[in-house]
Amino acid sequence: MSSSSCRYTFDPSVQTDAHLQTTWECPHEAHPESEFCVFHMSRDERASLDVTGDDIVDELRANLQSPDTRVNEYVGADLPHLSLTYQDINGATNHVLNFQHADIEGLDLTHGRLDQGLILREATVDRLKLDEAVVTGDVDAREVTVTGAVTADEATFEQDVRFSGATFRGEVRCDETVFQGDTSFADATFHGTARFRNVETSGSSHVLEDHITFADATFRDDASFRQAIFDYVTFDGARFTAGSDFEHVEFEGDARFDGVRFDEMADFDEARFDDDASFANARFMQLAEFRGVEFNGGSRTTHDDVTFEGATFEGEADYKLARFRYSDFKDAVFKGAVSFDRATFTARTDCYRLRV
Repeated sequence: MSSSSCRYTFDPSVQTDAHLQTTWECPHEAHPESEFCVFHMSRDERASLDVTGDDIVDELRANLQSPDTRVNEYVGADLPHLSLTYQDINGATNHVLNFQHADIEGLDLTHGRLDQGLILREATVDRLKLDEAVVTGDVDAREVTVTGAVTADEATFEQDVRFSGATFRGEVRCDETVFQGDTSFADATFHGTARFRNVETSGSSHVLEDHITFADATFRDDASFRQAIFDYVTFDGARFTAGSDFEHVEFEGDARFDGVRFDEMADFDEARFDDDASFANARFMQLAEFRGVEFNGGSRTTHDDVTFEGATFEGEADYKLARFRYSDFKDAVFKGAVSFDRATFTARTDCYRLRV
Protein backbone atom coordinates (compact mmCIF):
# COMPACT_ATOMS: atom_id res chain seq x y z
CA MET A 1 0.00 0.00 0.00
CA SER A 2 1.19 3.52 -0.67
CA SER A 3 1.77 6.48 1.53
CA SER A 4 -0.39 9.53 0.81
CA SER A 5 2.20 11.42 -1.23
CA CYS A 6 4.11 10.41 -4.34
CA ARG A 7 7.73 9.61 -3.48
CA TYR A 8 9.18 10.95 -6.73
CA THR A 9 11.79 13.71 -6.48
CA PHE A 10 13.90 15.39 -9.15
CA ASP A 11 17.41 16.25 -7.98
CA PRO A 12 19.06 18.79 -10.32
CA SER A 13 22.49 18.02 -8.81
CA VAL A 14 22.56 14.71 -10.73
CA GLN A 15 21.25 16.26 -13.95
CA THR A 16 24.13 18.14 -15.55
CA ASP A 17 21.85 20.09 -17.90
CA ALA A 18 19.04 20.79 -15.45
CA HIS A 19 18.01 24.39 -14.84
CA LEU A 20 16.06 23.73 -11.67
CA GLN A 21 17.79 25.26 -8.66
CA THR A 22 16.52 22.98 -5.90
CA THR A 23 15.24 19.44 -5.55
CA TRP A 24 11.69 19.16 -6.84
CA GLU A 25 9.20 17.03 -4.90
CA CYS A 26 6.05 15.70 -6.54
CA PRO A 27 2.90 17.36 -5.14
CA HIS A 28 0.48 14.60 -6.20
CA GLU A 29 -1.09 11.81 -4.22
CA ALA A 30 0.28 8.34 -4.79
CA HIS A 31 -1.83 5.68 -6.44
CA PRO A 32 -3.47 3.42 -3.78
CA GLU A 33 -1.33 0.48 -4.92
CA SER A 34 1.93 2.27 -5.59
CA GLU A 35 4.49 4.56 -4.01
CA PHE A 36 4.10 6.86 -6.98
CA CYS A 37 1.35 8.92 -8.58
CA VAL A 38 0.00 7.96 -12.01
CA PHE A 39 2.28 10.57 -13.61
CA HIS A 40 5.51 9.18 -12.13
CA MET A 41 4.80 5.46 -12.31
CA SER A 42 6.90 3.48 -14.74
CA ARG A 43 5.05 2.43 -17.87
CA ASP A 44 5.24 -1.21 -16.81
CA GLU A 45 3.69 -0.47 -13.42
CA ARG A 46 1.01 1.60 -15.07
CA ALA A 47 0.11 -1.29 -17.33
CA SER A 48 0.03 -3.77 -14.44
CA LEU A 49 -2.39 -1.53 -12.52
CA ASP A 50 -4.59 -0.85 -15.58
CA VAL A 51 -3.83 2.88 -15.55
CA THR A 52 -4.62 4.11 -19.05
CA GLY A 53 -3.69 7.23 -20.97
CA ASP A 54 -7.29 8.42 -20.60
CA ASP A 55 -6.99 8.05 -16.82
CA ILE A 56 -3.93 10.28 -16.84
CA VAL A 57 -5.60 12.91 -19.04
CA ASP A 58 -8.69 12.87 -16.80
CA GLU A 59 -6.58 13.43 -13.70
CA LEU A 60 -4.59 16.16 -15.44
CA ARG A 61 -7.82 17.96 -16.36
CA ALA A 62 -9.13 17.62 -12.80
CA ASN A 63 -5.93 19.20 -11.50
CA LEU A 64 -6.61 22.29 -13.63
CA GLN A 65 -9.50 23.15 -11.32
CA SER A 66 -7.48 22.90 -8.12
CA PRO A 67 -6.54 26.07 -6.18
CA ASP A 68 -3.21 24.41 -5.32
CA THR A 69 -0.52 26.28 -7.25
CA ARG A 70 1.62 23.14 -7.70
CA VAL A 71 -0.72 20.42 -8.90
CA ASN A 72 -0.06 21.28 -12.55
CA GLU A 73 3.63 20.42 -12.12
CA TYR A 74 4.71 17.14 -13.72
CA VAL A 75 8.49 17.52 -13.64
CA GLY A 76 10.33 14.37 -14.73
CA ALA A 77 7.13 12.46 -15.45
CA ASP A 78 7.13 9.46 -17.82
CA LEU A 79 3.91 9.89 -19.74
CA PRO A 80 2.01 8.12 -22.52
CA HIS A 81 0.45 9.92 -25.45
CA LEU A 82 -1.65 12.80 -24.13
CA SER A 83 -4.59 13.50 -26.43
CA LEU A 84 -6.29 16.83 -25.72
CA THR A 85 -7.81 17.31 -29.17
CA TYR A 86 -10.88 19.56 -29.49
CA GLN A 87 -10.68 20.36 -25.76
CA ASP A 88 -10.93 23.78 -24.14
CA ILE A 89 -8.40 23.64 -21.32
CA ASN A 90 -9.27 26.58 -19.15
CA GLY A 91 -8.53 25.92 -15.52
CA ALA A 92 -10.01 28.01 -12.73
CA THR A 93 -6.55 29.15 -11.63
CA ASN A 94 -4.68 29.28 -14.98
CA HIS A 95 -1.62 27.72 -13.39
CA VAL A 96 1.09 26.80 -15.87
CA LEU A 97 1.25 23.20 -17.12
CA ASN A 98 4.82 22.23 -16.24
CA PHE A 99 6.29 19.18 -18.01
CA GLN A 100 9.92 20.18 -17.49
CA HIS A 101 12.28 17.22 -17.93
CA ALA A 102 9.31 14.94 -18.67
CA ASP A 103 9.41 12.07 -21.15
CA ILE A 104 6.18 12.16 -23.18
CA GLU A 105 5.13 9.77 -25.95
CA GLY A 106 3.12 12.52 -27.58
CA LEU A 107 1.14 15.67 -26.92
CA ASP A 108 -1.82 16.44 -29.17
CA LEU A 109 -3.72 19.73 -28.82
CA THR A 110 -5.20 19.70 -32.33
CA HIS A 111 -8.21 22.06 -32.57
CA GLY A 112 -7.88 22.67 -28.82
CA ARG A 113 -7.47 25.75 -26.68
CA LEU A 114 -4.97 26.06 -23.85
CA ASP A 115 -5.33 29.06 -21.57
CA GLN A 116 -2.59 27.87 -19.24
CA GLY A 117 1.03 28.45 -20.05
CA LEU A 118 2.97 25.38 -21.16
CA ILE A 119 6.47 24.40 -20.02
CA LEU A 120 8.29 21.68 -21.96
CA ARG A 121 11.76 22.87 -21.04
CA GLU A 122 14.37 20.11 -21.39
CA ALA A 123 11.60 17.55 -21.94
CA THR A 124 11.68 14.75 -24.52
CA VAL A 125 8.55 14.45 -26.65
CA ASP A 126 8.02 11.82 -29.34
CA ARG A 127 5.36 13.78 -31.25
CA LEU A 128 3.96 17.28 -30.83
CA LYS A 129 0.70 18.25 -32.60
CA LEU A 130 -0.77 21.73 -32.26
CA ASP A 131 -2.65 22.04 -35.54
CA GLU A 132 -5.30 24.80 -35.35
CA ALA A 133 -4.75 25.08 -31.60
CA VAL A 134 -4.99 28.38 -29.71
CA VAL A 135 -2.50 28.84 -26.87
CA THR A 136 -3.07 32.03 -24.89
CA GLY A 137 -0.27 31.61 -22.33
CA ASP A 138 3.51 31.52 -22.68
CA VAL A 139 5.18 28.44 -24.16
CA ASP A 140 8.61 27.64 -22.69
CA ALA A 141 10.15 24.76 -24.62
CA ARG A 142 13.80 25.72 -24.30
CA GLU A 143 16.14 22.81 -25.00
CA VAL A 144 13.25 20.43 -25.64
CA THR A 145 13.99 17.38 -27.79
CA VAL A 146 11.26 16.25 -30.18
CA THR A 147 12.14 12.89 -31.71
CA GLY A 148 9.25 12.78 -34.19
CA ALA A 149 7.25 15.35 -36.11
CA VAL A 150 6.11 18.77 -34.88
CA THR A 151 3.01 20.15 -36.58
CA ALA A 152 1.39 23.46 -35.72
CA ASP A 153 -0.40 24.36 -38.95
CA GLU A 154 -2.81 27.29 -38.48
CA ALA A 155 -2.10 27.41 -34.74
CA THR A 156 -2.19 30.73 -32.87
CA PHE A 157 0.24 31.57 -30.07
CA GLU A 158 -0.90 34.72 -28.31
CA GLN A 159 2.06 35.09 -25.94
CA ASP A 160 5.78 34.40 -25.97
CA VAL A 161 7.08 31.16 -27.48
CA ARG A 162 10.59 29.91 -26.69
CA PHE A 163 12.16 26.94 -28.46
CA SER A 164 15.71 28.22 -27.92
CA GLY A 165 18.26 25.41 -28.05
CA ALA A 166 15.60 22.88 -29.09
CA THR A 167 16.44 19.75 -31.08
CA PHE A 168 13.92 18.70 -33.73
CA ARG A 169 14.77 15.27 -35.10
CA GLY A 170 11.74 15.01 -37.39
CA GLU A 171 9.81 17.35 -39.65
CA VAL A 172 8.70 20.73 -38.29
CA ARG A 173 5.63 22.17 -40.00
CA CYS A 174 4.20 25.53 -38.97
CA ASP A 175 2.33 26.57 -42.10
CA GLU A 176 0.00 29.56 -41.58
CA THR A 177 0.90 29.70 -37.90
CA VAL A 178 0.44 33.01 -36.08
CA PHE A 179 3.00 34.05 -33.47
CA GLN A 180 1.64 37.14 -31.71
CA GLY A 181 4.26 37.34 -28.96
CA ASP A 182 8.05 37.30 -28.90
CA THR A 183 9.28 34.05 -30.40
CA SER A 184 12.66 32.34 -30.29
CA PHE A 185 14.12 29.40 -32.17
CA ALA A 186 17.65 30.64 -31.44
CA ASP A 187 20.30 27.88 -31.35
CA ALA A 188 17.71 25.30 -32.39
CA THR A 189 18.69 22.36 -34.61
CA PHE A 190 16.29 21.18 -37.31
CA HIS A 191 17.30 17.71 -38.53
CA GLY A 192 14.24 17.25 -40.75
CA THR A 193 12.50 19.62 -43.12
CA ALA A 194 11.37 22.90 -41.59
CA ARG A 195 8.29 24.64 -42.99
CA PHE A 196 7.20 28.06 -41.79
CA ARG A 197 5.24 28.99 -44.89
CA ASN A 198 2.66 31.78 -44.65
CA VAL A 199 3.45 32.38 -40.97
CA GLU A 200 2.61 35.74 -39.41
CA THR A 201 4.71 37.18 -36.62
CA SER A 202 4.69 40.18 -34.34
CA GLY A 203 6.03 40.99 -30.90
CA SER A 204 5.77 43.23 -27.88
CA SER A 205 8.71 45.52 -28.50
CA HIS A 206 10.71 47.14 -31.25
CA VAL A 207 13.93 45.40 -30.21
CA LEU A 208 14.96 43.31 -33.20
CA GLU A 209 15.66 40.06 -31.35
CA ASP A 210 12.44 40.34 -29.35
CA HIS A 211 10.07 39.53 -32.19
CA ILE A 212 11.17 36.28 -33.82
CA THR A 213 14.68 34.94 -33.89
CA PHE A 214 16.37 32.01 -35.56
CA ALA A 215 19.84 33.28 -34.58
CA ASP A 216 22.51 30.55 -34.68
CA ALA A 217 19.94 27.93 -35.67
CA THR A 218 21.02 24.99 -37.84
CA PHE A 219 18.82 23.68 -40.65
CA ARG A 220 20.08 20.26 -41.79
CA ASP A 221 17.30 19.69 -44.34
CA ASP A 222 15.27 21.96 -46.61
CA ALA A 223 13.79 25.04 -44.92
CA SER A 224 10.87 26.97 -46.39
CA PHE A 225 9.53 30.33 -45.25
CA ARG A 226 7.68 31.03 -48.48
CA GLN A 227 5.08 33.81 -48.29
CA ALA A 228 5.70 34.37 -44.59
CA ILE A 229 5.06 37.80 -43.09
CA PHE A 230 7.76 38.79 -40.63
CA ASP A 231 7.87 41.86 -38.47
CA TYR A 232 11.33 42.11 -36.89
CA VAL A 233 13.33 38.92 -37.55
CA THR A 234 16.91 37.76 -37.22
CA PHE A 235 18.71 34.74 -38.63
CA ASP A 236 22.15 35.99 -37.53
CA GLY A 237 24.71 33.18 -37.47
CA ALA A 238 22.27 30.55 -38.76
CA ARG A 239 23.38 27.77 -41.10
CA PHE A 240 21.34 26.24 -43.89
CA THR A 241 22.99 23.00 -45.02
CA ALA A 242 20.23 22.27 -47.56
CA GLY A 243 17.93 24.47 -49.62
CA SER A 244 16.38 27.64 -48.19
CA ASP A 245 13.23 29.17 -49.64
CA PHE A 246 12.28 32.78 -48.86
CA GLU A 247 10.25 33.41 -52.02
CA HIS A 248 7.56 36.09 -51.71
CA VAL A 249 8.34 36.70 -48.02
CA GLU A 250 7.30 40.11 -46.69
CA PHE A 251 9.79 41.54 -44.21
CA GLU A 252 7.85 44.41 -42.66
CA GLY A 253 10.49 45.27 -40.04
CA ASP A 254 14.25 44.93 -39.86
CA ALA A 255 15.63 41.63 -41.19
CA ARG A 256 19.09 40.39 -40.29
CA PHE A 257 21.06 37.58 -41.91
CA ASP A 258 24.52 38.59 -40.68
CA GLY A 259 27.04 35.77 -40.81
CA VAL A 260 24.53 33.27 -42.21
CA ARG A 261 25.93 30.40 -44.29
CA PHE A 262 23.83 29.02 -47.13
CA ASP A 263 25.39 25.72 -48.27
CA GLU A 264 22.84 25.16 -51.04
CA MET A 265 20.67 27.51 -53.10
CA ALA A 266 19.30 30.53 -51.25
CA ASP A 267 16.06 31.59 -52.89
CA PHE A 268 14.76 35.10 -52.09
CA ASP A 269 12.93 35.64 -55.39
CA GLU A 270 10.33 38.44 -55.19
CA ALA A 271 10.77 38.90 -51.46
CA ARG A 272 10.03 42.40 -50.16
CA PHE A 273 12.05 44.17 -47.47
CA ASP A 274 10.12 47.20 -46.20
CA ASP A 275 12.69 48.10 -43.54
CA ASP A 276 16.44 47.68 -43.20
CA ALA A 277 17.99 44.38 -44.26
CA SER A 278 21.47 43.12 -43.47
CA PHE A 279 23.42 40.25 -45.03
CA ALA A 280 26.80 41.41 -43.68
CA ASN A 281 29.45 38.67 -43.86
CA ALA A 282 26.95 36.12 -45.14
CA ARG A 283 28.31 33.24 -47.24
CA PHE A 284 26.41 31.93 -50.24
CA MET A 285 28.04 28.65 -51.29
CA GLN A 286 25.73 27.97 -54.25
CA LEU A 287 23.24 30.02 -56.30
CA ALA A 288 21.92 33.15 -54.56
CA GLU A 289 18.64 34.21 -56.13
CA PHE A 290 17.34 37.72 -55.45
CA ARG A 291 15.33 38.19 -58.65
CA GLY A 292 12.61 40.79 -58.38
CA VAL A 293 13.42 41.55 -54.74
CA GLU A 294 12.44 44.96 -53.36
CA PHE A 295 14.79 46.53 -50.82
CA ASN A 296 12.61 49.47 -49.82
CA GLY A 297 14.23 50.32 -46.51
CA GLY A 298 12.65 52.20 -43.65
CA SER A 299 12.24 55.87 -42.94
CA ARG A 300 15.78 56.18 -41.56
CA THR A 301 18.09 57.71 -44.16
CA THR A 302 21.28 57.61 -42.06
CA HIS A 303 21.67 53.84 -42.58
CA ASP A 304 21.77 51.63 -45.65
CA ASP A 305 18.47 50.07 -46.56
CA VAL A 306 20.31 46.85 -47.40
CA THR A 307 23.89 45.81 -46.81
CA PHE A 308 25.87 42.90 -48.20
CA GLU A 309 29.09 44.25 -46.70
CA GLY A 310 31.74 41.52 -46.53
CA ALA A 311 29.40 38.90 -48.03
CA THR A 312 30.92 36.10 -50.12
CA PHE A 313 29.18 34.58 -53.13
CA GLU A 314 30.88 31.32 -54.12
CA GLY A 315 28.37 30.59 -56.88
CA GLU A 316 26.13 32.61 -59.15
CA ALA A 317 24.28 35.66 -57.79
CA ASP A 318 21.17 36.83 -59.59
CA TYR A 319 19.63 40.25 -58.85
CA LYS A 320 17.62 40.50 -62.06
CA LEU A 321 14.82 43.11 -61.77
CA ALA A 322 15.71 43.81 -58.13
CA ARG A 323 14.99 47.29 -56.74
CA PHE A 324 17.41 49.07 -54.42
CA ARG A 325 17.46 52.33 -52.52
CA TYR A 326 20.51 52.92 -50.28
CA SER A 327 22.66 49.78 -50.62
CA ASP A 328 26.09 48.64 -49.52
CA PHE A 329 28.22 46.01 -51.27
CA LYS A 330 31.48 47.15 -49.68
CA ASP A 331 34.06 44.34 -49.43
CA ALA A 332 31.65 41.85 -51.01
CA VAL A 333 33.21 39.05 -53.09
CA PHE A 334 31.48 37.57 -56.15
CA LYS A 335 33.39 34.46 -57.25
CA GLY A 336 30.79 33.31 -59.77
CA ALA A 337 28.66 35.10 -62.35
CA VAL A 338 26.64 38.04 -61.04
CA SER A 339 23.65 39.62 -62.77
CA PHE A 340 21.96 42.95 -62.11
CA ASP A 341 19.98 42.75 -65.36
CA ARG A 342 17.30 45.47 -65.31
CA ALA A 343 17.86 46.08 -61.59
CA THR A 344 16.94 49.58 -60.36
CA PHE A 345 19.02 51.72 -58.00
CA THR A 346 17.26 54.90 -56.84
CA ALA A 347 19.83 56.07 -54.25
CA ARG A 348 23.50 55.72 -53.35
CA THR A 349 25.23 52.34 -53.71
CA ASP A 350 28.59 51.71 -52.01
CA CYS A 351 30.76 49.27 -53.98
CA TYR A 352 34.08 50.16 -52.30
CA ARG A 353 36.53 47.25 -52.49
CA LEU A 354 33.90 45.02 -54.11
CA ARG A 355 35.57 42.11 -55.94
CA VAL A 356 34.15 40.28 -58.94
